[in-house]
Amino acid sequence: MILRILRGRADRADVGRLLDAVRVDVEEWSAIDAAPTTYQPAVRQLDDESGEIEFLLVSTWRDAEAVLARGGEITLPRGRLAERGRLRHGHAGHYELIMSAQREGSAPGEIVRLSSIVLLPRRSSAFYEHVRGLWDQLVEDAGLVSLEVGRRAGSDDEQAVVVSVWESEAALNAATSGRFVGGDEIGTFYASDPRIEHFTALIAESKGAVRA
Repeated sequence: MILRILRGRADRADVGRLLDAVRVDVEEWSAIDAAPTTYQPAVRQLDDESGEIEFLLVSTWRDAEAVLARGGEITLPRGRLAERGRLRHGHAGHYELIMSAQREGSAPGEIVRLSSIVLLPRRSSAFYEHVRGLWDQLVEDAGLVSLEVGRRAGSDDEQAVVVSVWESEAALNAATSGRFVGGDEIGTFYASDPRIEHFTALIAESKGAVRA
């Protein structure tokens, strides 16, 4: 399976239209049996003076053929997200999906945490097993709603990406009393400090609906 992480810049006023585009894309891809198995949109305010936001769309797919079913360059926004230029500088990265888990019956999450990690050589298998154990520990007590983990091998190293969705900022802060989710022990798998980013989770429900 494929983990796809699409991100780009947009005007805050266009967020509702972007969510509508996501919803319609999923409906149309479902009609040809090529829809993502999960998808999570999110936004964050950029730190520069542009006033723009960064739009994030994390999705999982059964295979590369499903990702490309409606055509388009695989690293660029596709479908209605690619129309009218609302999503600027859009780019998608793709990873082998190692783990995808959602807590049944949970309310939608509020915070998306995106962690990009370079793993130590010969430590990747142990890292993914450790993450599976963290899911079991945190899903019931710490407000963890969903977790996707992907990997991509480079010429000299392996990059992992971990996308976690949390019930609230308070729940996330409680789980990261150390620097990392699960405490500093997980840092023993890292070749360097990970890049950690936080976004406000959104829901694409019905036409015109935006819920954060």
